[in-house]
Amino acid sequence: MFLPCRKVATNYSIIQFGVALFSKDAVARKYMVHAFNFYVFPEKGFVNMEAGSVHFNSRNGMDWNKWILGGIPYVDKESAEKMKESLMASAESTKQPQQTGQQPIVLSKAEDIDTTSKAIESLKAWLIDEGRKEEKEFEVVTTNAYLRRFLYENLRESMPGVILESRPTKARGLSTLVALRLTDTEKLERESKLQKEKEAEFRSKVGLRRIFVALAQAKKPLVGHALMFDLLFALSHFEGLPETYQDFKDQSHELFPCVFDTQVLAKNKLFRTKAQKDGEQTSRFSSFALGQVYKVLKQEAEESRDLGEEVVGFTLAEGHERYENSASFHEAGYDAFVTGCVFAYMCDALGRFPDELQGQLMMFRGFYYFKLHGDDELVTKGAYLHIQGLKGRGVQDLQESMQSVLILSFKR
Repeated sequence: MFLPCRKVATNYSIIQFGVALFSKDAVARKYMVHAFNFYVFPEKGFVNMEAGSVHFNSRNGMDWNKWILGGIPYVDKESAEKMKESLMASAESTKQPQQTGQQPIVLSKAEDIDTTSKAIESLKAWLIDEGRKEEKEFEVVTTNAYLRRFLYENLRESMPGVILESRPTKARGLSTLVALRLTDTEKLERESKLQKEKEAEFRSKVGLRRIFVALAQAKKPLVGHALMFDLLFALSHFEGLPETYQDFKDQSHELFPCVFDTQVLAKNKLFRTKAQKDGEQTSRFSSFALGQVYKVLKQEAEESRDLGEEVVGFTLAEGHERYENSASFHEAGYDAFVTGCVFAYMCDALGRFPDELQGQLMMFRGFYYFKLHGDDELVTKGAYLHIQGLKGRGVQDLQESMQSVLILSFKR
């Protein structure tokens, strides 16, 4: 099951990323919530989507213009490391760029030779002109990248004390080569400025990976509803997704050592049923979709509150009130907020964290769960049964049907 899920996560793009941060009050049973919905657009590479998901998101209020024009960029870990190495290396070389591994340019066209010769002579004249000693910079020539590289190579040898930099122009493919005459102090200030600019550029291009890294470093409980695909997509696009299931488990545990899937919790005996006044246990949820689970648990909490019982509560922080009175299911930020509320309701009712279900994630159309910690409960030997005609029914229905005719043991 892992490999088909992995294929989906690596083949398709992320368009939204939702995060809700819950901070518990030290005294009261209340949480302060900061909910975020990020539109994300890759820094490079292809954008792949399935037509059905595009229609689905359009029906649920997706702002495609905002996504394309204002989507936050992101890269994975390997791309971020390469980008940092490239940008920081160019920042450290505050003089002329080094053309490592490239042969020096030898000009052959008379026009190019004439252009560069005049540029060099004009620079020399500026440097020795006593009347212009106070000038800090001089525009050497406006030309293409090829001739600028030639000038960098030659002036680096003949005028090592002169700093050169290229500045873009409105004309496509042309930049102006500028010579700088700076004191030692000014050179240090320039180097510091360039370093800060490169660091800012790096942070901008890395984009949402910074959020992912911060979440991993926090080592707080990570909660999702039917979390497996969310985790696979996040790892694939912000970190790098291993090819094997065991490596995925190891990576997930290292980054997020405490993980809960609220759909697993809702299907477990801890929450699946509810005792009625006559003592009979009845199904708590008509479905295990996030909206239904949230609706039921919220209603139960409100009924308890009406009876004078103290129950868990939530306050959206200032600036994050967007989801206060509006249901925006399938918007990532709202889903994250609701999932956190569901988990808090469950923990409040239980009086503790359901640690026995920690690290178990839903397996789509499966009898078992993915287990991020320890061994998985998977059938590897025996008979395989193919069944049709159970549309709209769940695993529990199948188990009950089979147990009526066969003695089977299904581990849950």
